[in-house]
Amino acid sequence: MIRSSVLLAACLLFAVLPSAAQAQFDCSDSVFAYVDGGSIRVVHMGALYNCCPTRFDYDVTVEEEQITVVEVEILENPCYCICCMDLATAIEDVPPGEYVLDFHWYEYETYEWRVWYLDVSVPDVGQMGDYFVAWSNHSDCYGTTGISDEDPPTWGMIKEMYR
Repeated sequence: MIRSSVLLAACLLFAVLPSAAQAQFDCSDSVFAYVDGGSIRVVHMGALYNCCPTRFDYDVTVEEEQITVVEVEILENPCYCICCMDLATAIEDVPPGEYVLDFHWYEYETYEWRVWYLDVSVPDVGQMGDYFVAWSNHSDCYGTTGISDEDPPTWGMIKEMYR
């Protein structure tokens, strides 16, 4: 009976720990883009995703006056936790023009897809217009969990517990 109680308590702790820890910091999404010649850099700050992403892919389409960017989390070995991170990508050789950039991502807090709209103006600098995603990058997890003494605090300890 004692073993069952201890096992149940441990399971409940692991089930509650990520969400309880997550509640201790603010992970508010913010998306912005800036143009550098014929390139667009898109930054997604405060993104809430799994603690162990393999990578993030960006599906991009450019049509008339609209650029659609869909941020997709790729998980090969996910952890049982979520965390805040900052992400960025670069779209190169964008045709010149005035665009509305629709940035889509999956929101773990609402379990729905969200969209952020941005206006961008790409000058003509001789680009061919065969746009492509040149690179993408993401930060490590950050946020206050109340467990780590690191400065700034991170999700490292929780992440390691679930590996």
